Amino acid sequence: FYRQIKSFLDILLCADLVCIYVTAVPLIGYLLS
Repeated sequence: FYRQIKSFLDILLCADLVCIYVTAVPLIGYLLS
């Protein structure tokens, strides 16, 4: 049961990192251009 929660949290964290990456990279590219 605990392992399922941990994997679920890992997936959420990964999704958050993807969201941050997808929003930050174009923003940084726009600022640098």
